[in-house]
Amino acid sequence: MKLIMRAIISGPGAFIVTTGLALIMAKMIYVPFVDLADKPDKMSFVINPEIIDVVVAPKIKPKELKLITPPPAPPIIERQAQTLPTIPIADMDMAIPKMERLQLDPTTVSLVVADKDIQPILRFEPNMPPRAQKSGHCIVRLSVNAYGQPFNNLATKCSQSIFKRPTIKAVAKWKYNPKIKGGQAVDRHGVETLITFALTDERGRPIPE
Repeated sequence: MKLIMRAIISGPGAFIVTTGLALIMAKMIYVPFVDLADKPDKMSFVINPEIIDVVVAPKIKPKELKLITPPPAPPIIERQAQTLPTIPIADMDMAIPKMERLQLDPTTVSLVVADKDIQPILRFEPNMPPRAQKSGHCIVRLSVNAYGQPFNNLATKCSQSIFKRPTIKAVAKWKYNPKIKGGQAVDRHGVETLITFALTDERGRPIPE
């Protein structure tokens, strides 16, 4: 019973709201009538009535080819035939001449080995420091033992301090023939040598110190 009463009371209100919304939407979408212009006449095309003749170029006959006489072949040059020598080659006697054997008396002859200083056998170039911006040098003082190995290596003077470490590392790998004194290998002290570091630019030109 309550449901029917609610439908009777709310029905007119819902109808009024729906009708109002419909009128508002109709007013919003209303577009006034606009009189369109008359339809245009049929489209017409103008075609050029002139007829242009296409001129075809006449065919050109190729020129007659002339026969050319080829030049004569080059003359054949006579070459002198090679002949082997007829004179026999002299036969040389390569025999070793006979020599008397030298007799040495150990009681009267003594062999003495001459003294000699150290001689370098193997030297490694030092690596260029990556921070170097110009060329440089180092003076290194070292000693060489009886086996030809450097020791007590010391860089006494360097143009830049960055060259000192690679100089010492390179000298430690060097190899010498030891000093000979009285027929025996001995130590050699006070050896000095100059090591240079040459740095070049991108064009290969040397950068001075």
